[in-house]
Amino acid sequence: MPPVISFIGWHNSGKTTLARQVVALLKAKGYVVAVIKSTKERGIAFDGPFANLPELVRASRKAARSGDIVVFSPGATSFGMFKNEFDRGNRFRETVLANI
Repeated sequence: MPPVISFIGWHNSGKTTLARQVVALLKAKGYVVAVIKSTKERGIAFDGPFANLPELVRASRKAARSGDIVVFSPGATSFGMFKNEFDRGNRFRETVLANI
């Protein structure tokens, strides 16, 4: 399976600058690189919203073809849904593993 690199952080924390540097380095080494950048732009088509994480994982699995890489990031607001960030991460991992 090809490696996947994800940059997650606060607004204006330098993610884009770092990602640009890493992409340039990887491309210089001959890698094929795809980038997904979050945006506040309107009018961008996407699937969803989904009622819960298992529904999202199942839909992604159904849409993905052999060799595709699907990147999930549990970074959305989830106040009151989990005990803490560790619980959220554990449940996220368990859900993905149970549905792939």
